This record gives sequence, C-alpha cells and structure tokens, in this order.
Amino acid sequence: MIGFSKKYNSKGYHPAEYRGEGCIACGLCYLSCPDVCITVFRDVRKKEKVRA
Repeated sequence: MIGFSKKYNSKGYHPAEYRGEGCIACGLCYLSCPDVCITVFRDVRKKEKVRA
C-alpha cells in the first residue's frame, strides 16, 4: 500500500511511501503514477542463509 509519509521532505510536503510487506520492486506503481513522482529502489543487501 502506498500512503503519505508523516514527515515533511525538503520541499515542504509529505512524500508518498510504501507501507507493508511484499514489494518486489516491479515498478508498476511508478508506471501508473500520473505525476511520475515515485522512485523505486531495489534492496541489494544480501539475505542471510539459514543453515539446517
């Protein structure tokens, strides 16, 4: 779900932010935004491997 941030940015307004889990950085929200005000970043941190 995308909603407005509670914090103001440097331009003085509440930017949109993703809230929730399951984002795969597909970019569909970016493509569907009429003002093209969404930037999508992929999380490139390595996930820890679980040893069994």
